[in-house]
Amino acid sequence: MALNNLERHAVVVDRSVLYATLAQHPGALPLLVRVLGSSQFLADALRRRPQALAWLLEPRTMRVWLPEDLAAELAQALAPFETREARMRGLRRVKYRHLLRIGARDLLGDADLAVTTAELAHLADACLAEALAFAEAAARVAYGAPRDATGAETGVAVVAMGKLGGEELNYSSDIDLMFAYGADGETTGGRHGRVPNGEYFARVCRGVVAFLEEVTDEGYAFRVDLRLRPEGRMGAVVLSLDRYRDYYRDRAELWERQALIKARVAAGDLRVGARFMELAREAVYRPGLDARIVPAIRAMKGQIDRTLIEAGRTATNVKLGRGGIREVEFLVQALQLLYGGEDAWLRERNTLKATFRLTERGYLVPDLGRMLSEAYVHLRTVEHRLQILHEFQTHTLPASPLELGRLARRVGFVGPPASAARAFRARHRQITAAVHRAFRAFFGAGSARREDSVSGLTQARRGSVGAGAARPEDSVGGLSKARRGSVRPTPSRQGGARPGRARGGPQKARRGAVRRPSVMALRATGFADPERARHNLERILEGRPLVPYAGQLRAALERLYPMLLDALWKSADPDEALNQFERFLSAAGPRAGLVELLADRPELLTGLVRVCAGGDLLTQLLIAQPELLASLAAPERLLRGKARPAYRAAVAQVFASGLGPGERRDRLRRVKQAEELTIVWRYLSGLTTIEAYAREMTALAEAVLAAGWLLTLEPLVARHGVPRDAEGRFIPAVVVGLGKLGGRELCTGSDLDIFVVTGDEGRTDGGDPIDASWFYSLAAERAASALGDITAAGVAFPVDLRLRPGSKGSGFASSVAALERYYAEYGDLWERQTLTRARLVLGDPGLARRVRAALRRVVYGTPLPRAQLKEIAEVRKRMEVELGRETRGRSNVKYGRGGLVDVEFLTQALQLVHGGDRVEARAPATAAALRGLARAGALPPARAAELADHHRFLRRVWAALRLLGARPSDTLELAGPMPARVASALGFPSRQAFLDAYGACREAVRAAYLESMA
Repeated sequence: MALNNLERHAVVVDRSVLYATLAQHPGALPLLVRVLGSSQFLADALRRRPQALAWLLEPRTMRVWLPEDLAAELAQALAPFETREARMRGLRRVKYRHLLRIGARDLLGDADLAVTTAELAHLADACLAEALAFAEAAARVAYGAPRDATGAETGVAVVAMGKLGGEELNYSSDIDLMFAYGADGETTGGRHGRVPNGEYFARVCRGVVAFLEEVTDEGYAFRVDLRLRPEGRMGAVVLSLDRYRDYYRDRAELWERQALIKARVAAGDLRVGARFMELAREAVYRPGLDARIVPAIRAMKGQIDRTLIEAGRTATNVKLGRGGIREVEFLVQALQLLYGGEDAWLRERNTLKATFRLTERGYLVPDLGRMLSEAYVHLRTVEHRLQILHEFQTHTLPASPLELGRLARRVGFVGPPASAARAFRARHRQITAAVHRAFRAFFGAGSARREDSVSGLTQARRGSVGAGAARPEDSVGGLSKARRGSVRPTPSRQGGARPGRARGGPQKARRGAVRRPSVMALRATGFADPERARHNLERILEGRPLVPYAGQLRAALERLYPMLLDALWKSADPDEALNQFERFLSAAGPRAGLVELLADRPELLTGLVRVCAGGDLLTQLLIAQPELLASLAAPERLLRGKARPAYRAAVAQVFASGLGPGERRDRLRRVKQAEELTIVWRYLSGLTTIEAYAREMTALAEAVLAAGWLLTLEPLVARHGVPRDAEGRFIPAVVVGLGKLGGRELCTGSDLDIFVVTGDEGRTDGGDPIDASWFYSLAAERAASALGDITAAGVAFPVDLRLRPGSKGSGFASSVAALERYYAEYGDLWERQTLTRARLVLGDPGLARRVRAALRRVVYGTPLPRAQLKEIAEVRKRMEVELGRETRGRSNVKYGRGGLVDVEFLTQALQLVHGGDRVEARAPATAAALRGLARAGALPPARAAELADHHRFLRRVWAALRLLGARPSDTLELAGPMPARVASALGFPSRQAFLDAYGACREAVRAAYLESMA
């Protein structure tokens, strides 16, 4: 695992810098090996953020970060961002960076369980505070400040419960929260008027949850669980302090009192929080002994046991099983409930600290207190090692002996997996048996005197209860909660450091062989950051620190150097081109042949510099596979585009004999990447138009899809046989392309929207026969996986099957009859609209004719009344709000106002109205459809031509965004550097000139859309 992850990590970084770091830094190799060999999710996080390794190796990083340290860093990291989406992404980046730090310290043994769980909780606190601040700021603008009946401003407190409240969070824990506000009243009024305080704070709290839970391209921050609030799912998201007080006084059950043991104010108004904690203490800790506590908790644990027995997991679940975490917590919390009313020292949220206090006060004898503490540390450590592997919320020991051995090694047992598993199993059984004996001694039924049943549990005082906040699924298998609700990698920069050289030695003499341009000259020739440019040029000539060049390579570089400067000065973005070129050369390593190829082929060098200046995605592909550059050396590859048969011939090598399934998938990805590089190179070099670029990308996608389909069918046929009807005839299938694939408008990063249609009903003829429809449903699903799964070679094409006819729970393939029946009886208008772009891309020609005729009947059989255009307009409005998410500083080229979807919806709506009578209006491509609508009289020719021009311009902007960014994007951050980069890529003289043209285009498109849809 460590070696595999190290190889995957090396793919996304500068290998020379990585190897130098491992060789020179004494802590680098132990850290990488331990992290990459123990946690797949941390390995993935490090691979996604490779610059974090240098940060982890800094002495000031690998320490305990106090809550104020985390809050300060998060505030600093988010300070440059104003939009909600940008701040959400920034928060997630900080969270995962610190998860790497916390996990590395944990795995290296630099932090014990208490420190690790506390830091995880403090990280969550900092994220909560940021989410609350953002949600409150937005609510105040909308509604003003909340005030109580006296006119005083009031606030809201975020109350952490469960493991977050006890500052003992897991790597994959939900965060259990409740929200409380000071008092009822009304807001002072804002942009949207006044609202009652309850509604105001409910909006704030829902905003907090969404801020943390929503998935961005950086992942999610935390899963939030609100089911511990009064009335659970049926209760209000937030309550006033008075309503909390009434509920806990009159209606709260024992498990709800028990849950409050761990309550802690994690963020928000401190005064409100202090008042909540006061009422929580009154609810939990009551004077005198409550005789209901022991039997009630015993009943809850009985429900857990019965659930686990039914599932067969009593011995393997480290949280809820026999002798598990829950038994320790139930025991400790029972003693707190029994005696905390009279002894305030016992009112501790953290289980380990509470165990210590109970022992110190004599409620637990020292040997038992020590045993419970050690057992809790062992059980929680095992839980952590289970969850740190994949960041899954799991508590079950693996059944496989090999996986159990690997777990044992992660926990700290030495030796081969088999012996480590045996040692772990023996130790684990010993610990869980001891915990369960103590639990049974206290909670055993039928004792005349509870104190006498404990036999050494306590000295002067005896009795105990247990378990963390007994929530439904945690306590009674559904009793409470369930019952209630019914960077891109950037090479590390070494400052101005150069490889060490002896003064006056041969290296110094060699440096005189090439004259470096001065900072002033670099600034004069268009470099915005001439100091960095000079530093990059020195690295290109001299190599990175500790990686000097050989003589032959140095000579080739000196020959390349003047041509490189000329190409850089002519490029649209010299700074970015040089940054990326230096990264590429470093990744390529000491390959004199590659440098000589560039020196001998100036046009190849110019094209490479153009790619470096205009496309992070493609540059990254070259960095990962420098050998792809050689594939572009043939002029015929650049001057002429390929047709579909040529792309099919290119992917045919996937089926070479002797390759296994995994090797074929990886080869398919590499072939696709090489062909895509050529296509994009031609586009960026100006050899093709946006239309030709999209057609070539679509032809490549169809060839890759055909190969993926065959790779999928082969193992299915081997197992199930060939689909045949009752007469023994072969039952074929076809693949229908929709969206950009159907319209031949694919771009880098596009998904393939498809669905599969089969012929007649039947079954397969193999040893494991299945229905033909299910056979092809499996084929569709596995083809999506074959193309879309991430492997060491990357992704071929993401495949989206959601536009298939049928519900989400239906299969992925349907017969022709079922297709027509679905659209006639159940299909919505928007589904019919998507079929305007349907095109048969793969499969049996005879069946394709039947499917094409069926789709024609569905889409154009009955002309759409113009009155129904309103329904299409409503869907468009929802997309603009929910998917566009535009702000004053953020524009969405695809889904935003006046964007690509405006043109496409207008076109598709008019096709539904006029396509029934006019065949020329039925083209699946937008530009061709606009021309057809003009010929059909549905649009004035001038308006159609104008819309086609606007659509072409927006496609160019969209393509630029997808090629220039580290990840494909539809959004343009107006305040960032991207508008200037897009302006250069599209040939505009300035950033403002592009923004003016872009704004005018969007306004014209929206005006035409509104007029046509009226």
